[in-house]
Amino acid sequence: FAAPALSPDEKTIYVAGAWGPRVDAWETTLRGAIYALDAATGALKWMFEPVNEAVWWKPTVWTTELAVGTDGTLYAAGTELTFGGGSAVVFALRDQGDRASYAWPRMIDTKELLVFGCTARSVMAMSLASVPSIAAIF
Repeated sequence: FAAPALSPDEKTIYVAGAWGPRVDAWETTLRGAIYALDAATGALKWMFEPVNEAVWWKPTVWTTELAVGTDGTLYAAGTELTFGGGSAVVFALRDQGDRASYAWPRMIDTKELLVFGCTARSVMAMSLASVPSIAAIF
């Protein structure tokens, strides 16, 4: 489960409870979903099941990190089940009130992005395309 995140107006709490890797296999009995809850009542506002549309098999993502930007954009990172294991992705959502929609045109595989921090209000990352090649880091 990802730590909860609070909307800038403090009216919505976002949580993610999902399937993912275990020691011996992938746990797939829980949905890979992000939930928006009314902060005052706890009522469910919407549920969003992130799916990586950029790949042909469209795997569901197990969300492990959530952060909300000052503009209300919900940033998330997680793992998708792939052939031979898992692959980490980063994506962003917009809260539409009664549903969520993707804020970016596609999920970004972390092989393309260096994510180096995540708090309840921010995600720190940079494109690897903008970083000079490094042969090795020790």
